[in-house]
Amino acid sequence: MSNADITTWERILQTETSPVCAFDLEYRLTAFNQAHSDGFFGIYAYRVKVGDVFPDLFRAEDQARVMRGFMTRALAGERFDVVQDFGDPDLSKPFWQISYTPLRDAAGKIVGAFHRAQDISARLRTEAELAAARQVIEQTNAVDRKLRRALRDLDDQLRDVADPTAIARVAGKAVGIALEVGSASFGTMRDDGETLEVADDWTAAGAPSLVGAHWLPHYGTPLDVLRRGDDVVFDDVDATGLHSLNAAACRAVGARSGVNVPVMEAGRFVAMFFVVAPLPRSWSRLELDFIRNVAERTRAHVERRRAESALREANASLERRIEQALAERESRFRFLAEALPIGILAATPDSRFDFANTWIQQELGFRLDDIQMASWSQILHPDDMEMVHQRWAEMASGGPPAQMEYRQRSRDGEYRWYQTRAVLMKDAQQRPVRIFAGVMDIEELIRARQTAEEATRAKSSFLSTMSHEIRTPMNAVIGMTSLLQDTPLSAEQHDFVRTIRSSGDHLLALINDILDFSRIESGTMTLERQPFSLRESLETAMDLVAPRASSKHLELLLQVEYGVPKRVVGDVGRLRQVLINLLANAIKFTESGEVALSVRADPRSDGHHDLQFSVRDTGIGIAPHHMERLFSAFSQADASIARRYGGSGLGLAICRRLVSMMDGRIWAESEAGCGSQFHFTVRLGVDAQADPAPDPAPTGLAGRRILVVDDNASHRAIIEGFLGRWGVEAVLSPSPRDALNRLWRGESFDLALLDYYMPEIDGAQLAASIHALTAYRTLPLILLSSMAPGDALGEFVTRLTKPVKPSQLFEAISDVLHHAQRQPRSGTVTSELPGHRRPLKLLVAEDNTTNQKVVGLLLRKLGYEADFVADGQEALLAVERRPYDAVLMDVQMPQMDGLQATREIRRRWGDAHRPRIVGLTANAMTEDRLMCLDAGMDDFLSKPVTLDKLDEALRRCEPRLE
Repeated sequence: MSNADITTWERILQTETSPVCAFDLEYRLTAFNQAHSDGFFGIYAYRVKVGDVFPDLFRAEDQARVMRGFMTRALAGERFDVVQDFGDPDLSKPFWQISYTPLRDAAGKIVGAFHRAQDISARLRTEAELAAARQVIEQTNAVDRKLRRALRDLDDQLRDVADPTAIARVAGKAVGIALEVGSASFGTMRDDGETLEVADDWTAAGAPSLVGAHWLPHYGTPLDVLRRGDDVVFDDVDATGLHSLNAAACRAVGARSGVNVPVMEAGRFVAMFFVVAPLPRSWSRLELDFIRNVAERTRAHVERRRAESALREANASLERRIEQALAERESRFRFLAEALPIGILAATPDSRFDFANTWIQQELGFRLDDIQMASWSQILHPDDMEMVHQRWAEMASGGPPAQMEYRQRSRDGEYRWYQTRAVLMKDAQQRPVRIFAGVMDIEELIRARQTAEEATRAKSSFLSTMSHEIRTPMNAVIGMTSLLQDTPLSAEQHDFVRTIRSSGDHLLALINDILDFSRIESGTMTLERQPFSLRESLETAMDLVAPRASSKHLELLLQVEYGVPKRVVGDVGRLRQVLINLLANAIKFTESGEVALSVRADPRSDGHHDLQFSVRDTGIGIAPHHMERLFSAFSQADASIARRYGGSGLGLAICRRLVSMMDGRIWAESEAGCGSQFHFTVRLGVDAQADPAPDPAPTGLAGRRILVVDDNASHRAIIEGFLGRWGVEAVLSPSPRDALNRLWRGESFDLALLDYYMPEIDGAQLAASIHALTAYRTLPLILLSSMAPGDALGEFVTRLTKPVKPSQLFEAISDVLHHAQRQPRSGTVTSELPGHRRPLKLLVAEDNTTNQKVVGLLLRKLGYEADFVADGQEALLAVERRPYDAVLMDVQMPQMDGLQATREIRRRWGDAHRPRIVGLTANAMTEDRLMCLDAGMDDFLSKPVTLDKLDEALRRCEPRLE
């Protein structure tokens, strides 16, 4: 190389951090860096210089093995790497990785070689450590797989081992084989809680057994450690600080190393797994975990087997007790069955009888072997056989208990009445187990019942006959008074006639109460189920009692709460009968104040409604000690009350029976001197097919302002509720003075509603005072009153009768506000009624007293008066006495129904001289109408009768010429 090249090489060499040098073809050093001199050649005692023969720098044994061979290859043009160890094989001296590269001149001729060294001792040590670690991991994984497989095998083996001692032996064997130890033992604590005894173990060939060995409390530290739940591990018994006794025990059984694993239960030391090896041994974490797992599995299996054994013993004991209890119950059952004065049968679910008491065998003449369904059927009455078999089969197949009454041949060969109740007993899983049946001889009960039924029929027949016999002359008396009223009479004579008529009506009402009570008691009264308007029936009941309330100046109030159905299905007549009775009683026992009827509804999931009716009054009240007999027949709260107010004492008793028939109840709340409240409930269906008329639309009334003057707060609230639903602002005044003060202040109103009976001044006087004010001279006024003098209507445009009906109030207000005419409009004050324009002599044949009152009220509203009879026979007698123009004939009546009476009237009087007959029935089907017409009736009205339909029917009647 040129000097310039050498200089360049030297600069390059000095920048290298690794030992680098170059030599020529004669192996002489031509260049080297400081790192090479310090790190590589520094292993020699002298310093090198350029020109030294490179191989000569090394030990003789290294020159031929390493340097000359490698350098010759490089000078021959080979480029390669080699690892050279200039130290000991244990890596205590450095290892070098040498890179040889040929050096060429510009012509490509090899002129020397380049030598670069790198110390790789640390890397080789790391690689050796990694290889050792991988080997340890592979060995550990192999051990882990081996131990896991041993645990799975142990679980499989323990699954078939039942003996707790054998479980310890199987577990010990699994540990001994897996870990290649001398023995493995399982010890449990004795009952004293202080001594640990080995129950069983596994030992390798030639190793001594540890069965029976035990750890005592005075052995010291290891047992205390185990109680804490910690393992005791010793790799070499001679090098471990065990208690001398424990160490001696270990040597005695050839144990040089071992592991004690405690088994804890709820924090308490209960057992130990003890593994020993004949040689010193370092126990790995995997081995310790394996021993702990085996110990826990062993404890769990031992406890499970002990629990199973205890459970088997408990079950066996329980079965013995159950068998003993069943035997005792069977004995008691047989004793009771023999002691009872009835027959007792027991059968399997398939109706095979396996028990019959002595009563069965003596009464029916059977032995137990003979009592089967086939033989039982042979002695049943033929008419009862199908019924008995059907009910028994339904019960035996899981149905309800079978209760039946039937006739059966007894031992003497005669048929007698028996009653049997059979029950199917089921177990906890609802599977049939047994059938038990009780058989009772009810021949005497049947005869007594037949006698009672005959007596009831006789009583009912007697009462019906007596009622007829009493009503016949009473109808004659009442009919004659009607005729007498049509003749010229003096005022005194008219008073006599009215007294006779009133007394007759009272006597008929009493007879009707007795007859109703008798029908209820005998069970012959039935309820109808027909759709009807609930509000109309309530209003009708109020209308019937309104005259009496008005005569006593009592307020009548009706409040129907929101949610009450408009049309319901039930017996409107009986419901109205209860309402009228309670309202009439309230009016009778109230001298001042008010009587209010309210209704609310509670809907049910089955589509029915529970309706609660309440009648409240401000009357004399009832003392608490009289409440208990309030609803008893022929009883009144106080004898003095009966003398003062009269009455038969049957009304409330009848109400209670009727309410009960309608699935309800009745009760009262009262206090002497504080009024009374009578409540009752009934369950009625809803007329789903009905299309009830909607509430009046408030068109034209919204925003109007109406003054309401009434001294009764309850009535003011009811009117306010009506007006509020129509969008009307109601201004309430409790007195005439308050109303006038409002007018004097200049308040503006579209209309005023005035009550008639008020303190200080009445409604007529208030109306005059209002119209005397210039600003209110044309203010329309409506009178609210049950009864008012005719001359009181001059200041009013119309009058509404209390209790006010919402439909009538809406119609009256709308008419007044739309026409603003100050003239009487109420039909109650005009004389142009149909009955006044064209009088008719009318007879009503109706057995229900409530229906009589309803029809009578409707007729009076039309201007008619009528006579009333209760059955077809009485109707015939009435027609004989008086030539009626029309007969309103109920179809269903006792004694003689309406169809029979119609045929008899047509037969006796013919078409020319008979009255026109209008049928009344609760059935509205076309077939019912045809049935009435076929019987000879001229017209037909379905119940409940409405005013317009009744008016139409009577317009078709013509007065007969006398």
